[in-house]
Amino acid sequence: MKSFSILHLNQAAWPKSYGLHPNHCRDTMEGAYDVPYNPTTPPVVLDLGANVGAFTRWAVKRWPGCTIHAFEPCPSNFALLKQTIDTMMDAGDDVVRVLPYQKAVAGHACRATLQAGEFNCGEWSLMMPPVEGRDKVEVDVIAATDLPRADVLKIDVEGAEVACLAALTLAGRMAEFSAVMLETHNDEWIAPIKANMTKAGFTLTGEAKPYPNRGELKFVRTDLLPTDFKL
Repeated sequence: MKSFSILHLNQAAWPKSYGLHPNHCRDTMEGAYDVPYNPTTPPVVLDLGANVGAFTRWAVKRWPGCTIHAFEPCPSNFALLKQTIDTMMDAGDDVVRVLPYQKAVAGHACRATLQAGEFNCGEWSLMMPPVEGRDKVEVDVIAATDLPRADVLKIDVEGAEVACLAALTLAGRMAEFSAVMLETHNDEWIAPIKANMTKAGFTLTGEAKPYPNRGELKFVRTDLLPTDFKL
């Protein structure tokens, strides 16, 4: 399966005014999370860890007419996410159904400390140990079980992915989803996630491991896969 991309060769991923590396999250917009899921009606999409809007931009094009619930807790990232949505609207993209929320998502609801990462704005995390000198901000966290119903679940929440999946599994909500894509932040998570997703009725449709202790897993419900699907 050829991944669906919204970028042209050598096209900068972001305006200079964003202050980001021009290729920030480029892989996402070139289809890193693409899956063989082609519903007959526009799906509802959960973008957990929306950052500045890379996946949201991609999903609007991948599934025209979809509704996207985009969750991003970092204030500076959230401001850029809203700017991204405004830019898409100015360009004529169907963003009426893109709903942004300035909240983190984890296994349970609380107020928690979000800490900046080492390299880029995509690394703000609830889960890392405190590091002296790193920017920190208090944020609202909602429980994964309180998320809206959806067809597509994308999770990139910098270490809280397993907590989100566990909460949804225990609540019996995994059957709601047709496709699940997530980032992993510990190599020891990969085998248990695969086993649990298989048990829940999903098939692995893609896997990548660009760095040690960082990977990407993609699943589609087995009964929704194309008959000619091959991993």
